Amino acid sequence: MSVLFTWVSPSRKGGHIEITPNDNRYGVYIADRETGILHTRSDIMIEKQVDGTTYQLGTVDIKSGLVTCNGRTATMNRVSKLRAHETFVAYNGMNYEWEVEPRGAHLKVEDESKRTIASFTAERGYFGAREPAQLIVHGDGLMMLDEVIATAVYIARKMVIRRNAQIAAGSATT
Repeated sequence: MSVLFTWVSPSRKGGHIEITPNDNRYGVYIADRETGILHTRSDIMIEKQVDGTTYQLGTVDIKSGLVTCNGRTATMNRVSKLRAHETFVAYNGMNYEWEVEPRGAHLKVEDESKRTIASFTAERGYFGAREPAQLIVHGDGLMMLDEVIATAVYIARKMVIRRNAQIAAGSATT
């Protein structure tokens, strides 16, 4: 079984994202961050809405690489300077790796199987109709859904920062 989560932001530059499942048995997640020149926080607050009640799920700190979820903190570790892949140890004690590609990322178990438990696709399109970002969480990933969502928020933000840096570097050379 897999569940599709669609990431919707009311404003392209806004810091509010609703992560909505295609299956109403799962809650809606909300990621909020401060935006603008004068913002003071580097973290993203994550909440979960279940049956009309909102819960504080955790935080994602981009600068330190710390992802806190349900009171437990995991450190996101970059695999190497050449690859944008990041690893972490989940609450179940197992190692996982987000393998980052230009338009998305795949969360894999770090064992012999290397099975994919989640796949993230970044938002596509710049003008007119845009396709929102999506996260598909498969079987084993549903058992640790909150951690998958929290680390996916971290990976998605890192991808945006990396893409913006590449655009800025490209425009600086012209």
